[in-house]
Amino acid sequence: MSSKASQEDVPQFGRRLLPTVIDERARKEPDKPVAYLQRSESLADGFWPVTFRLFANAVNRAAWWMKERVQIPEANGAVAYLGPFDIRYFIFIYAANKLGVQLFLPSPRNSSEAMEQLFAASKTRQLLIPGGETGKPYRHLVRGLEKSLETIEVEDLRYWLDSVPVLHYPYDKPYDVGKLDTHVISHTSGSTGIPKLIKVPNGQMCTIDAKHHLPEIPGHEWLLTRWKTATRFFTTFPPFHMGGVLSLPIHSIYGDIPTVFGPPGALSNVKLLTEAITYSEADCAGLLPTLVEEMSKSPEALKCLANLKYVSTGSGALSQEIGDFVNKHVVQLYNTVGSSECGLIESCVPPREDWQWIYWPKEYKMNGMVMRETGEPGTYEQVFIRHERYSLLQGCFHVFPDKQEFCTSDLYEKHPTKEDMWRPKGRADAVLVFSTGEKMNASAVEEIVRKHPKVSGVLVVGQGKFQPGILVELIEDLDLGSSDMNQLRNEIWELVQQANTMSPSHGQILQDFILMLDPSQRFSRTDKRSIKRQHTSELYQREIDALYSNAMTGSKEWLVNLSTFSESEVQASLRSYFLEKFDVESIDDHANLLNLGMDSLLVTALARRIYVGETSSIRITPQVIYSNPTIDSLARALKNMTLDSELEHGEQFSKVVSMAKDYYNKNKARLHAPESLSRLPKRRTNLHVLLTGSTGNLGRYLLQSLLKDERVATIPSIEEAKKSETLARSFPNKKVSSVSISPGAPDLGLTEESRRSLRDCDVIVHNGWLVNFNTPLQGFESLLDGMVSLVNFALSCPRQPRFCFVSTIGAVAGWEDTTQPVPEKPLEPWHYARGGYGTSKLVASKMLEFTTDKFGLDCDVYRVGQIAGPTTEEGQWNTTEWLPIIMKSSRYIQAVPENLGSMNVVDWVHVDDCAKVVAELALRESSQPGTHYFNISNPQICGWEDLLPAVQSAYKEVEVVSLPDWVQRVTALHDIDRNPALKLLDIFQGLDKQPRVYLETKETRAHSTVLDSMDRIQAEDMARFIRQWNF
Repeated sequence: MSSKASQEDVPQFGRRLLPTVIDERARKEPDKPVAYLQRSESLADGFWPVTFRLFANAVNRAAWWMKERVQIPEANGAVAYLGPFDIRYFIFIYAANKLGVQLFLPSPRNSSEAMEQLFAASKTRQLLIPGGETGKPYRHLVRGLEKSLETIEVEDLRYWLDSVPVLHYPYDKPYDVGKLDTHVISHTSGSTGIPKLIKVPNGQMCTIDAKHHLPEIPGHEWLLTRWKTATRFFTTFPPFHMGGVLSLPIHSIYGDIPTVFGPPGALSNVKLLTEAITYSEADCAGLLPTLVEEMSKSPEALKCLANLKYVSTGSGALSQEIGDFVNKHVVQLYNTVGSSECGLIESCVPPREDWQWIYWPKEYKMNGMVMRETGEPGTYEQVFIRHERYSLLQGCFHVFPDKQEFCTSDLYEKHPTKEDMWRPKGRADAVLVFSTGEKMNASAVEEIVRKHPKVSGVLVVGQGKFQPGILVELIEDLDLGSSDMNQLRNEIWELVQQANTMSPSHGQILQDFILMLDPSQRFSRTDKRSIKRQHTSELYQREIDALYSNAMTGSKEWLVNLSTFSESEVQASLRSYFLEKFDVESIDDHANLLNLGMDSLLVTALARRIYVGETSSIRITPQVIYSNPTIDSLARALKNMTLDSELEHGEQFSKVVSMAKDYYNKNKARLHAPESLSRLPKRRTNLHVLLTGSTGNLGRYLLQSLLKDERVATIPSIEEAKKSETLARSFPNKKVSSVSISPGAPDLGLTEESRRSLRDCDVIVHNGWLVNFNTPLQGFESLLDGMVSLVNFALSCPRQPRFCFVSTIGAVAGWEDTTQPVPEKPLEPWHYARGGYGTSKLVASKMLEFTTDKFGLDCDVYRVGQIAGPTTEEGQWNTTEWLPIIMKSSRYIQAVPENLGSMNVVDWVHVDDCAKVVAELALRESSQPGTHYFNISNPQICGWEDLLPAVQSAYKEVEVVSLPDWVQRVTALHDIDRNPALKLLDIFQGLDKQPRVYLETKETRAHSTVLDSMDRIQAEDMARFIRQWNF
């Protein structure tokens, strides 16, 4: 054979278009099966092979048939096909490819409204549909669209698979031309609203073929390679969904495993599905997670699964409890991921016990995937970065050729102990955003409650509301009496309580917020049988509104009636309420309820149950309770409000200053040093740096900066228990150790052994603090208690460690001489601090000044200005802060403010640079004992107007308007999820009235080369922030 001929025979993997491959295999391997179909109505008759010869002939027959009957659509127009789950979908897909016609595959599960919008958006004028009784349910879906949509009846399956040869329909487009043509038009699942169209080009399908280029990685096996060990693949992925569109090319056209198509009704009938798999002689299967769960409840189905080599699942969340059982005792499970935009995302085979986890070895970087932090602890979004070198493997950039990166909205978490393993954590669009701005990923809660055998589906609701509620779909035909139903309610409440233990306080579901639907009421579902979240919410909007209305107003009697109760009666009612909620036998009327466990949900629930009278204009807000967090003070404040004796603003401010001084005086009296202590010399190397707050936004980067310094030997990190676990997963480094503490407990709750091991420290960096600007000063009491314990600990350390405290510009935000910057020194006035957050930091700073004066402890206080996003592509500026909120609302209202008033001067510091500055200062050579103040703010400034071009470039539709006009536009639109600036309206309305506070940085720059050489924020930085937010 000539070398030329040999070269032509070498497959050009990744550049082979599907119609070409089908025709080629029909010539070279005509009798090789590409699929198996049932022989007759009786599954016991077995399945017959569809060979490549027969399949290619069917595609040619369909191409000639379509050419005669189908009008070539207008530019970007489409022809649609709707039919039962069978191989005709693939015959029409490849026939349309040969004709150059865009074939649109709408889901039969779409609503009539969705169908109409999708046909209009895709410019579909003709619909192919089966004739006779088979096509009846599909014709029903397009009822009312006859004027805009011509229907063409297609013959049954026997016609297309007739073995009589037809003339070959040629297709000879080269890859570089054909890759741009549309393979199919698909659409999103519609789980969060009307589905959106996705044009999938041929080039994306070719990325399946390009996976032949996957490199061998020693010690690892690609899942695609493992799949090749089977001989027949039984699919349940619908061919009108991309998971189904991909299945035949993956296994049978680019691969060598025939795909088995079962009867159309198998997806909704476990008995039929079990029989189909059994009689098909398939030795592997692709099963939707809901089918795995349903089959796990049938002994016959489990016996069927046990005969398979493996089951591939994906396109949804499979209950861990069920999955663990099936994987361990029945058949090996493989979890796969992919999407309409990306196609199949390749991964390696994980250890069997880690079936839920997706294994992406760090040695493999050919698809440009990165995991980007979302701002929610332990949660990462999958993002793809364009690399031209690997374009054959990057499916998403065939779909979006103009993008440089693609954010999938798919969320993952890291394996706690094993590198390069990631578990799907739901979708970003499954994240609820409450009216408070706090977020909750509903997936984990829904999975726990769905475990109940009488529960078919679970949906957490509450978008834009203060707290979550839950809808429970019961299994069909459930017949329960009233006593049984009450028992079921109690059992479901137990599961909700179990879920609550793993949720943050703002994401906990109260018993009043559980709605069990009637067994006849069903959720709206996608083709993958996952819940259509938005459509289901809309379907039961009246029930949801009633749920919240009853829970928040009339379902309980008033706890306190301010119009008739005396102060002592108010006090007694409050005492009874908190005894019940805290489940204690006694409570001190002067105890701080915030320290006893009063969270935002409890505060809001209490505020709703205080009656002020029919005609009263008094409004009991959560802030009233936060500002008076003892039973005694709250009872007095509530009665004072009814007497119109609310304090004026100036008096309230004086009250806060007085409270701050009280905290200071109380806590400084608790500071003490050991009477005798053997001192050890200070070290310059082999340093032990004790760190708090290492899991927060700044803390993560601070830990990285300390790790890179060769002088640092160990970094013990003391954190609350939950954060301590997060740290262990995020930083598996020998230098880092994690110690759990209780901030408000005596000695931080440290054991004597832990105290001994930590005392040999050289530097303490205290960065751990509650970052919540709505919390009053009282809410920081436990942190101030923890500060006392930490300072006393420092005084007991033999090496006299430097104590470094990360403070805030909020501690001096009331600086009065705005013609001068805030100096780098202690400031005497207490009234400079603003808000509970800033005031708590001021109290802590003054405690350090006292400690230095009395005990000689070397202390640093770092007043940190505005922290911006990182300098790198990974990570992001926390989306709950003021600038991201402005940007998200600006995108929504299509207007951006031309100036930001007092925030117009941009002296922001990148978060990773800020961490480097703190590390430099903390590790500097020994200084004179004292309390040293350092101000961390960018010495190189620019104006908001310098960054506006980047905003306009990213959001081309936005208009630049004045700040008052922008505020007015924000006020006019009430969707708090898409317009989060509503939550900070008071702040934004006052931006042009507030004076600007600047920080002097001369002394800080003298000790920090990073700050001294820092560049101003550039337009390209702003562009990166916007990309990372991905609003």
